[in-house]
Amino acid sequence: MRRLRLFAKVVGGMLTVIYVAVSWIEAEREVRVLCSGFEPGQHVEQVVATLETGEYLRYQVESVDERQEIRVSSYYNGLSTACTVVLKEEHVTQSTYRTGAQAYLLFGRERVREPGAFET
Repeated sequence: MRRLRLFAKVVGGMLTVIYVAVSWIEAEREVRVLCSGFEPGQHVEQVVATLETGEYLRYQVESVDERQEIRVSSYYNGLSTACTVVLKEEHVTQSTYRTGAQAYLLFGRERVREPGAFET
């Protein structure tokens, strides 16, 4: 009976590790793929509709000065990746993908401009 309990704990632990690993990878991929799909001029409704399809995402819309920002991240990957979509007059002007420590700055006061981000 003890061996059976030990076996059940080991199997349960392995399944938990597998679930966490798969969730982490999928959350990172989802943030990256959806962020790369936003084009300049796209309407805010299209952006929100796209984000609503995400299984692992969380997002928030904030007004900053004369523009809006949609901040996208996921708890499933420990907030290790994030995306900022900048909107002006309800249309996308910039989309920035961040990894690692940069993602934590996304939800703070500092703003980081990423090379390769598009802007109109």
